[in-house]
Amino acid sequence: MGWFLSNRRPFSRDFFAKLDQLEGSVRSLEAATSAAQDLTPPPEIIPVEITGQQQNANNETEYSWKEITTDGSNVGGRSSTAPDGATEDDFAFAAMDPTEGESFILRHWVAITDTDDQGNTYPLREERRTLITGASISTFYARIATPEGATPAVLCDGQWTYAIVEVEYDPSQPCPSKWVDVADGITGNAINTLEAANTGTLCYGIATTGAPNLYIHNTNNKYQFLPVPRGAVVQVRTAPTVGGGTTYAFSAPNPIDGQC
Repeated sequence: MGWFLSNRRPFSRDFFAKLDQLEGSVRSLEAATSAAQDLTPPPEIIPVEITGQQQNANNETEYSWKEITTDGSNVGGRSSTAPDGATEDDFAFAAMDPTEGESFILRHWVAITDTDDQGNTYPLREERRTLITGASISTFYARIATPEGATPAVLCDGQWTYAIVEVEYDPSQPCPSKWVDVADGITGNAINTLEAANTGTLCYGIATTGAPNLYIHNTNNKYQFLPVPRGAVVQVRTAPTVGGGTTYAFSAPNPIDGQC
């Protein structure tokens, strides 16, 4: 470019080179600032204990939690609790349950200690993989909703599939029906985990005469192994199934009934 006059003062090539360098530095700083503003922090996996649950204003289940630490009482870990005036709100930073049907694996690490053959103790990080699926950590209460006069559908000999309806406890209701159906609550079918090993000839390790009657062996067909009765209230969980699906499951003892 050579020389030119501005207010009759000459500027050298070196001046313009420095000006270009300064402009480049400013543009680099602007780009870096913009990138920093657009940068989304990576997700963080925190191993926690679920300490409670509630329904929020949107009728979504949310969970209070406490971080699991190497201290036996989990002292010093993070939690969902925060001050709320003069009290503490356990659900200030509540965790939300995944939408039912969604499922994924969380890969995370927890701090542990190990002891070698010489008795030396040293810290380690243990890798864990946790299945998270719709309502996988959620439990709810439900009544067995077998239609009146009917029996649950047979899943296998000594095992049944139970219709369930979500309920909640209302202490203001008269006895015996203090458990009332939840409006738009969960419905479906559930299995009883305590029946898992049952067959037509062995239920809870008790010999029976065979399906479908399941009479207790050596009682002259007087005592019978029966499904969980209609109206019983059970605590239901969502259990993962092979292939990434889910099923509802509960654990409740089966009645044995009969007469001499």
